[in-house]
Amino acid sequence: MLTERRIAQFGLVAAFTILIGSMAMLLARDVSDQSSVPKIHPGIKAPEIGLKDTKGREVSLSAYHGERVVLCFDSPHYPAASTDYHQRLVGLSQEFGVKVIEIQSDAEVDSQQTATVSSNDFLTLLDRKGRVTASYDINVSPTFVLVDQNGMIRYRGALDDNTDEGKVSEHYLADALRNLNSDRPIGVAWVQAFGRPIK
Repeated sequence: MLTERRIAQFGLVAAFTILIGSMAMLLARDVSDQSSVPKIHPGIKAPEIGLKDTKGREVSLSAYHGERVVLCFDSPHYPAASTDYHQRLVGLSQEFGVKVIEIQSDAEVDSQQTATVSSNDFLTLLDRKGRVTASYDINVSPTFVLVDQNGMIRYRGALDDNTDEGKVSEHYLADALRNLNSDRPIGVAWVQAFGRPIK
């Protein structure tokens, strides 16, 4: 009887130890996940933008208050709005009636070179010193930020899950826009962007 009691006690201790270990692992994972979330994330007010376009005109984000805006942060070396993602962005703009603003960050590229790689379908702003890009905590081209009509960030990250349109299986930004237009919860509000480093 004593042996059986000890075995039962050992079993309880082992189970308790496993439970504590599992909880510790979950907590550690949560901390890790939180540390990877960018400073400028869904649920907060979008920082103001004051930049010039390719024609030298000053443009601010607040001028589009009341509209839904997609900010496309990229580099003239890899202008997403003019290359792989161009047609997808055109489609999103037409389907959801959203304003697409491309923000190019690269102090080494002059205005003439930037103008040649900018898309005529979208407004392109020049972030010469990378000030706005840094204020949004952006370091990968392209990164997409969805701002609602109240100036709140609702989605941030990749457009979808593949640069090859024929291989796309997850439409992150399109799903966010669809849910926003239907007044439903956004669902996936942040996905790690992938591409090339922004200087």
